[in-house]
Amino acid sequence: MNWQFVICCYLLITCCAADSSAQGSGSVLDKLTLANDLQKETTEVLPGSYMMVIDYNDLDPDIVLRLEKLDTWLLKKNGSLNRAIREKTRLAADLKQADREIDEFLSEKGISEMADGTNTRDYFEAELFLKEDEKGRKNKERAGINYCLGNIKFIQMAFKQAEVSYKKACQLDPNNLKYLYMLGRTNELLGDYRQAIQYLTNVMSIRSKSFPENHPYIAHDLNNLGIACDSLCERNYLKKAVKYFEQSLAITYNLPETDYLNVANNLNNLAISCFSLGEYEKAILYYQQALSVFRGILSEDNSHITCILNNIALSLCSLERYEDAKKYYQEALEINTMVWGKGGRNHPLVGQSMNNLGLTCYLLKDYLSAIEYYEQGLTILGNSLGQDHPSVIQMINNLGLAWYGLGEYKKAIGYFEQALSINRKIREANHPDIALSLKYIGIAFCSLGEVEKGKEYLKNSLSIFQHTLGPTHIHTKSTKELLEKL
Repeated sequence: MNWQFVICCYLLITCCAADSSAQGSGSVLDKLTLANDLQKETTEVLPGSYMMVIDYNDLDPDIVLRLEKLDTWLLKKNGSLNRAIREKTRLAADLKQADREIDEFLSEKGISEMADGTNTRDYFEAELFLKEDEKGRKNKERAGINYCLGNIKFIQMAFKQAEVSYKKACQLDPNNLKYLYMLGRTNELLGDYRQAIQYLTNVMSIRSKSFPENHPYIAHDLNNLGIACDSLCERNYLKKAVKYFEQSLAITYNLPETDYLNVANNLNNLAISCFSLGEYEKAILYYQQALSVFRGILSEDNSHITCILNNIALSLCSLERYEDAKKYYQEALEINTMVWGKGGRNHPLVGQSMNNLGLTCYLLKDYLSAIEYYEQGLTILGNSLGQDHPSVIQMINNLGLAWYGLGEYKKAIGYFEQALSINRKIREANHPDIALSLKYIGIAFCSLGEVEKGKEYLKNSLSIFQHTLGPTHIHTKSTKELLEKL
């Protein structure tokens, strides 16, 4: 039997399966990696926390430290980098507002903020005072106290506890828009998007009784509703999201003084939803419009610019327009190198740009250029993030895939084994990343003609996939199908 033929057929089957499944995954990077030689579609392949670059707008340092620790959680929760960055940006704004409202409320009560000596706020005594002060108060006063307690838990990132206090505030003062909004936002952060949609719909319903339908507040409410619907990543809700974003954009465009930042954000939101619906041409159009607006109001070195450039490139890759995508990735690389100055080539964002260009070259079957970019990116990421970082492992796997594409199966195995060794250091024994490395190695051995050895790796890979991902997952099914063919 021609084992090379079997492997090629398997890769073709995998690519077809990727195209049919990626649309529902909600992740841009997932679609690209699945369409290319067995890369995984789970959220672990997303870039690391260094991609979560946002403007903090003078947010207190202690809150920034807490926020930075949420990067990995936000990536996994949102399922795509675009949504994670959007969530982090909104969260930063909400944290700043909650922090300000706490200070104002406690000041009215004659309570000063506490500190534990490490620049980290400690509201323990304030909470005790507020809980005692609530006793005997009228409903609206009690609502205000519970709202403040919710804000305290919110800036401490204790979202479940914040939800309890916000809910109590809403029960005591049902028509207060601030309380309803923060309850909805907290439900979003907790992943209960349907409940969040209900609260945010209530906000818009109450607001519409006092403001005309073309008021900027209504546009803001529509945008919030759109984001909550988009976050569900379900087709019917994605369509609702598009509708809400379009309505919000129409209002914002026609205001006497156009808020261009909101216009750009609306366009970006529309693009995210359209991409998830598989409407890639529309996504590119909205991304390009957002880029044009951002460039009119922001400096060229702003992180929004490179983010949009990358988004356009990813959308183009989904349409297999790889040469066009490469131009946008190159532009993003140039900006990232410029932004980070003389040492820019050692910054993780530059390493990620190298990875993006490498992936595009790989898609173009220009494996030598892909290897060149991957090697540069690997050096940068290894120096800046450490050799055990997940993004470094991803880059090592990418190098293995590129050498595999050249037919250099022994070299490919060397990289796959290196990734496996690091994964075993940082992952549990049955983690899907372990299975993925075993799968890569198994395929490479089969391509070398060492089929029995390859099958052992594939069997071990299948066992882990079945245990961790279940029998219907694409990796489980494709690995099983390959074993059956061999």
